[in-house]
Amino acid sequence: MSSLSLVSGTVLTMGAERRIWRDATVVVEDGRIAAVGPAAGGAPLDCRGKVVLPGLVNAHAHTLEVLFRGCGGELRLLPWIHERSHPLLDRLDEQGAAVATRLAGLEMLRTGTTAFLDPEVPPRLLAAMTRAAAETGLRAALALGVEGEAGYGRHGHDGPAHDHGHPAATALSAAERTALDGWCDPTGGRLALWLGPRVLSAVTPALGRALRQEAERRGLGITFHCAEVPEDVAHVHASGSETVVGFATERGLLGPRSVLTHGVYLAEAELAPLAATGASVAHCPSSNAKLGSGVAPVPAMCAHGVNVALGTDGGLCNDTYDLLSEMRLAGLIHKAVARDPAAITPETILELATVNGARALGLADTGTLEPGSWADLLVVDLRRAGSWPTPHPVDSLVFSANRAVVDSVLVGGEVVLRDGQPVGVDERRLLTEAEEVARQAIEEAGLASAVGPRWPVTTALAAR
Repeated sequence: MSSLSLVSGTVLTMGAERRIWRDATVVVEDGRIAAVGPAAGGAPLDCRGKVVLPGLVNAHAHTLEVLFRGCGGELRLLPWIHERSHPLLDRLDEQGAAVATRLAGLEMLRTGTTAFLDPEVPPRLLAAMTRAAAETGLRAALALGVEGEAGYGRHGHDGPAHDHGHPAATALSAAERTALDGWCDPTGGRLALWLGPRVLSAVTPALGRALRQEAERRGLGITFHCAEVPEDVAHVHASGSETVVGFATERGLLGPRSVLTHGVYLAEAELAPLAATGASVAHCPSSNAKLGSGVAPVPAMCAHGVNVALGTDGGLCNDTYDLLSEMRLAGLIHKAVARDPAAITPETILELATVNGARALGLADTGTLEPGSWADLLVVDLRRAGSWPTPHPVDSLVFSANRAVVDSVLVGGEVVLRDGQPVGVDERRLLTEAEEVARQAIEEAGLASAVGPRWPVTTALAAR
């Protein structure tokens, strides 16, 4: 029996009682939490003066975009998709996708994340990204990007499918079925396969039924972009549906294993019906802000009982996969929009990033430090951010923590980050590979001049 003790820290259990233990020990046996409190035993990991809490869960992370941070420009969502996202991501082959997945995983690990959901994995890259995700040591849900048999419009924002000369998609494509049939988890339980229709408004009733049948037959989750911009809602209305939630319900896409992302333009009248389905919402405040899309009504969602999780989105529209910084923005932006400092609490924000995220991803035995849960742990040293001592560790975590405070990360009781350094990762080589893949993709997409800085650039050696 393997045993480890995280000794003498402040422990946030995030269980039903949301208890805070002072000077406590977390005992880990065979990868799971055995006890929290004064108990001791096992090999010690010194956490004195530090805070121990469940690992963060990133409920929406486009990992391939990690190669293209800074390339998004000042574009709104729709031109951003067609002028940046598709041209760049389409250039990636299996090697490039594997590099991107490992690099995004490394950044998430360094910033305290222990599990993530990638919402849109191209069928041709699923096998390579699965192998790379396994190498990160994180828990990962990989959603197979679904367009359906017709390939009816890359994001569904060009208009209804039948307006483009494409037959409406009624089933999964041959490539998507092949990818589903060939998928396997090389970790024996740390990875999960999901389905990821690109955007809700592009899902026909027939495709929705096909997705639901596949999800039920294979035990898969479903995730999709939803009500991110006004155009999403306009397409739903044009289809004859009165509400976005009604549209998704008619297609069988909502349930306890569903995560809809963004929800910026969901009406308050839709929130109680949404909560009743058991579906979760992935809130991505940074990408919604950077793309000028707006702010999701998260306090209202929470008030109506919707399970809201937190996501970073991708490097093209956020530039970071740091959930700590996402927590801070989420904790601030809703207070500003409501003009009410009590609009959302730091405790709620921490729940979004931990226990709510675990629930959204179907990780029933993670997200808390209750006995029996998997030991997916984050150890932070708030002293590194000048945030210690503090009488309110939750407030300090949400509003003053940054990646510098991340000390150690455990997944299933295995230490994958120690003293801020990843275990068993050749970081220098990975960064070199990523730089070359990104440069080549940008050049092949013809975007080298478009994504560069506006200010003149002079190379010092060439100027001599």
